[in-house]
Amino acid sequence: MTTSYPVTLRLAGRRCVVVGGGAVATRKVGTLVRSGADVLVVAPEVAPEIEALAASDGVRVERRPFEPADLEGALLAFAATDRRAVNQAVVDAAAERGVLVNVADDPPASDFNNPGIVRRRDITLAISTGGRSPAFARFLREQLQDWLSDTRCALLDLVAEVRRDLRSAGKSPDSEGWRRALDDEQVTTAIESGDREGARRRLFQALMAGR
Repeated sequence: MTTSYPVTLRLAGRRCVVVGGGAVATRKVGTLVRSGADVLVVAPEVAPEIEALAASDGVRVERRPFEPADLEGALLAFAATDRRAVNQAVVDAAAERGVLVNVADDPPASDFNNPGIVRRRDITLAISTGGRSPAFARFLREQLQDWLSDTRCALLDLVAEVRRDLRSAGKSPDSEGWRRALDDEQVTTAIESGDREGARRRLFQALMAGR
């Protein structure tokens, strides 16, 4: 039974520290950059990919051993080295400063784990196995990449537009109404055929049915 609490964080401009410069650290830095975080990388040596990110995306790199003070003002810390003593030093420094920490390949020592991510436009799907099997999380991510089609992304745009219009008109369909409308195959068929206005009309009809 899981005891984790899934959230999505807005990291734009927030300080996040990655300790380590290898392949694992490179993946962490890349994800943080795409989230708009203010990233500090601390490691005696860093991979060429991190060097490239630092040059193009403003990632700051300190080529030296980790110091506890590196976590001052940070929201998140990532211990991504292959040295247990260094990773533990990051954990200890994070605990002293109230910083949430992730330790590569050590879920029990982490405050949070990074889920597998599927992103397409404004839709983000996160897959976590609680650290039990990264391979299985990757398998699910690959399955969901195909499931999250262009049609489903277009449906989100349409649903958001219709929801806004309904709220402006003082109407608020209940959750059952939305479920029924989103299950309506005529809506998705119209989207797939390029008939957006037809999809919109059908969505309204399905939402208002039974009201």
